[in-house]
Amino acid sequence: LIDLDHFKAINDRYGHGVGDHVLRSATAAIAGAVREGDIIGRVGGEEFAVCLGATSAGEAHRIAERVRAAIGGIDDPEPITASIGIGTSDEAPAVATDLFGRADEALYLAKHQGRNRTCWLRVA
Repeated sequence: LIDLDHFKAINDRYGHGVGDHVLRSATAAIAGAVREGDIIGRVGGEEFAVCLGATSAGEAHRIAERVRAAIGGIDDPEPITASIGIGTSDEAPAVATDLFGRADEALYLAKHQGRNRTCWLRVA
């Protein structure tokens, strides 16, 4: 899960038209940073989800950091950062709702550790 940090402030300062531009820029950044075949979706507001499929925790972290760096390259109208939460499982097949729940917890952790970072939690 990917959440654009302090996105509400962008809408408040510059208006929703500029906010929409930032969302489109973030979408393009995410798409350019993930692999062909990975599934990208907007969860709501300024939050996105990427389903990586059968991917190791290490590879998921590398991809997340590429995404975070790509979003960090957005500077119109101002620098944008993102917090990312990863949910992983050693069990195959993993239950999507369990992975999503762990990713959501990890995202919450990333935000509380200061934002602009990636955190991950494994499904127990």
